[in-house]
Amino acid sequence: MQEIGRTTGYNEIVWRHYQSPSNVGQIEKPDGLGEYMSDICGDVIRFYLKVSGGRISDVKFQCFGCVGSIACGSVLTEMVLGKETRTAASVTENDVSVALGGLSKEKNHCATLAIRALQRAIESYANISYGGI
Repeated sequence: MQEIGRTTGYNEIVWRHYQSPSNVGQIEKPDGLGEYMSDICGDVIRFYLKVSGGRISDVKFQCFGCVGSIACGSVLTEMVLGKETRTAASVTENDVSVALGGLSKEKNHCATLAIRALQRAIESYANISYGGI
């Protein structure tokens, strides 16, 4: 595994999330749905949320993208599952990078991609649940 990391520029944590991502898929009748496409590389990520009592009770993602984008989506689902939507909305690109053991400068936009898709899903939930608040 270490050799792969050296040759690809990804550490073992990123590689693990790519090879076996958490929470992949979609949720039927989600409470929130958000999608974002990177203007840097064209990768696309979509987040689905189920919310109960103001907390994210289920989260899934789908990604058409590179190793970094898939890893960011995977780790972000783990980070926000069970969190209040306000707390989840405050997760930053740096938080995602730290959770993955660091991203290269060239792959920082992958964390932004995941964060923006999650934020759109939370906004979608808020608009449905609170009538636009």
